[in-house]
Amino acid sequence: MTFLVLDLETSGLETDEDSILETAWAITDSAFNIIGTPRSFVVEQDDWQKTWSRIRDNEYVQKMHTDSGLIEDLTDDNFRRYDLDKVYETLRADVLTIRNSHPEYMHLAGLSVHFDKAFMDANEFQGLWGGEDRSSLIHHRMLDLSSFKLLAESAGIDTSDLEVTNLNPHRAMADVIATIGFARNARS
Repeated sequence: MTFLVLDLETSGLETDEDSILETAWAITDSAFNIIGTPRSFVVEQDDWQKTWSRIRDNEYVQKMHTDSGLIEDLTDDNFRRYDLDKVYETLRADVLTIRNSHPEYMHLAGLSVHFDKAFMDANEFQGLWGGEDRSSLIHHRMLDLSSFKLLAESAGIDTSDLEVTNLNPHRAMADVIATIGFARNARS
């Protein structure tokens, strides 16, 4: 079993109104050891005016992305940004590369990963996952570690000991690395 640990940063919570600002992933084995090249992309926006409007209209999102440095990277003309087609192509190639050496099912994983998947589906990434017939690159089952945390806490288990320090919260790659650390700790 392998996992595609994924995180997105967005301009808000609405898949039909907001956009993906940043995406990152790492592919791991079943013990959450990274087996592929971790990737991170700041995303070029199709409609910058709409994106900035959505960010400005949400004080929480604006503060979060300002504090993390994402706004600075989005506004720096010298910072490289990628369109979602390039992100999709790279993700698909990474999944295929790992699948060649690890033919077992790959599962999407992350904290509240259903949120990230919904944004990816809204942006035409749905061709990566689906059924159990191996025609999809990623299995339809997901490992949502926030659900694991809720379940553990409902049983009176303190999950704070499983957390790892996130050096830059709300930046996609830092969140992926922290998620992998949490998953590794939870597994052991």
